[in-house]
Amino acid sequence: MNNILFTSAYTNKLYDYWESNTRKMLFRFSLIRRHSMGLRFLKINIPGIDILEYPTWQQFKDKLSSHKYDILGFSFYINEIPKIIRMIEHAREAGIKEIWGGNYGVLTPGLENHFDRIFVGYAEKQVAEHLGYKIERIKHPTAVTYLAFTPGLQVMKFGILHTSRGCTLNCRFCQTPRFCDSVQPISIKSIEEVLLEYKKLGVNEIQIMDENFGILEEHAEEVVSVLDEYGFYWYPMIRAKKIKNKLDEWYDKGVTGAFIGIENLHQKNLNYVSKGESVKTITRATKALNKKNMFIVGYYIVGFSPETKQSIKADMKRIEALKLDLSQICVLTPLPRTKLEYDISRKFGMNTNDYSLYDLKHLVWNHPKIKSDEMNDLLDDCFKLLYSNKTFFTHQWKALKRYADRQGVLKAILYLIKSIFEANLSLYIKKDYKKLSAK
Repeated sequence: MNNILFTSAYTNKLYDYWESNTRKMLFRFSLIRRHSMGLRFLKINIPGIDILEYPTWQQFKDKLSSHKYDILGFSFYINEIPKIIRMIEHAREAGIKEIWGGNYGVLTPGLENHFDRIFVGYAEKQVAEHLGYKIERIKHPTAVTYLAFTPGLQVMKFGILHTSRGCTLNCRFCQTPRFCDSVQPISIKSIEEVLLEYKKLGVNEIQIMDENFGILEEHAEEVVSVLDEYGFYWYPMIRAKKIKNKLDEWYDKGVTGAFIGIENLHQKNLNYVSKGESVKTITRATKALNKKNMFIVGYYIVGFSPETKQSIKADMKRIEALKLDLSQICVLTPLPRTKLEYDISRKFGMNTNDYSLYDLKHLVWNHPKIKSDEMNDLLDDCFKLLYSNKTFFTHQWKALKRYADRQGVLKAILYLIKSIFEANLSLYIKKDYKKLSAK
């Protein structure tokens, strides 16, 4: 029997969604990515696999020296490639017989030379079959994340949920159709099982991190019914048109916010990336969400070829008017095996082969009007405009109104106090890892 370790890239500091999109140290929230969901899906579905989630370099070295592994697998993204290559070199020196690769990073041309085997897509069944197992039904792992104030006080805990994986809408900037060319639902039974586990862990809020919640309409409605039955508040990653059309219906079933791919507020740019939505629909959706005091994260792309520094700064005023709780500003990046890569590399060319800069925060191609170092400063200006000290307190007031609309003011205050108490005294970590292993 093989001894197997799957790991993500090493890190010196865990990624914080809020910090990376605000550039503020005080008067901001924190939402740290602690989990590798791909690794967790593998561990809970396949017996005998060890995992490391975002270890330090020393933790990674210690793990290899203290255990004899036959197979070492890496789950990684393109910007983590330099770290992964360093980890592979160390693993080869340590005598690891076989190196595997997975996640979106393996779509990068030429990288296959570093691995003995590559798995593309959501690979639980592929890996299980290779190891001599058969998976009848994909199980869903638990993973709890915390919204916190920057001094360290945790405000609320969220359970991460995937109800389906993959997307077939073919936006030009997105790698997903090349990574997984179909939409794969997680069974309602598996979803119900993990929701019951979240309830045992004292979790009342769920982040649905599908590529596109609702793309499987009937399945999504079944999920909503289960969430409603167990009394969860929930936040889907979803297209603007879908949440706008379903908001009133889902409001009574617990929807409390949304993660929306706004992408851009110029229709020509939306058409260029084949977004398939209009600026009017997007703005109407955010207006409807704000009317109900919903929590809103908006993903926005800057750096289209017609844009200038001045036009981007002007667009930030329009984004500010949408009253988002968090604006995740990304730089247009031609990722490998996308239609965008083919178009931009042919028309403008790339300006770096340093994959660590492919983190959606750097300009890696020859923009006709903006230089790479200018984009770095421009992003800082955008974040400062969109997230001021006033914004921090405005969002807290909005959150109180959001729960008061459902529960009444007194119950809302008590609910939020209870959430803070449970988030800081939770025994989640011990309970979580006991429940993670496949049986």
